[in-house]
Amino acid sequence: MKCLFRDTDEMHAGSANERDLWDQWNAGGGPQYPRDEVVRFLFRRYGKEKEAHRGVRVLDLGCGGGVHTLLLAESGFDTVACDISAEGVKLTERRLAAKNLRADLFVSSIEELDLPSVSLDAVLSVGVLECTLPGVAESAIPEIAKLLRPGGAAFFIFASDGDYRVRSEKNPYVRRGFTEDEVRTIFGMSFDELDINRVIRTEQNQSIELNEWMVTALVK
Repeated sequence: MKCLFRDTDEMHAGSANERDLWDQWNAGGGPQYPRDEVVRFLFRRYGKEKEAHRGVRVLDLGCGGGVHTLLLAESGFDTVACDISAEGVKLTERRLAAKNLRADLFVSSIEELDLPSVSLDAVLSVGVLECTLPGVAESAIPEIAKLLRPGGAAFFIFASDGDYRVRSEKNPYVRRGFTEDEVRTIFGMSFDELDINRVIRTEQNQSIELNEWMVTALVK
């Protein structure tokens, strides 16, 4: 796959070129609706009643334009969100303001999070890990696990090595797809319990396949 900046020596997740890439992406608005899988995770784990969500602190990691940040804030969670893109964070802020909602927002790459250890009840990360440069997920996941309180959960959706976007020259954003061995190794070293599943969907008369991992990782 040909990817923007992938082979450039000075590239790393927090660099100016990476931020510019994601600013361009977020200028287009990004997704407009939350993923069904995220809705199910949140409401199965924390219930559907808004009052039950009070004081449950959740980070939307790699929030983009904020579609899942809005879901969290509307549902009554104590919401934190960040993205490498300042444009994404600004868009999230505007969308929250339009609905008179609030969240703690900041700009950050996933391996440079400035949050206290053991300060979150849950982490959401959708469509982020496959967009990282080599080695970023491996260094970030242990630090993300440290942010969770006992009993906390992290929920990730990201491309597998079987996802068509990994091999598409038309997609400069998806840099890598993960094998099952990589998933088990990366998450298994930092979390106490894993629930590893796939989300598979075909499009364009079954000519392409979105093949994603859906991982719930727990800290006891």
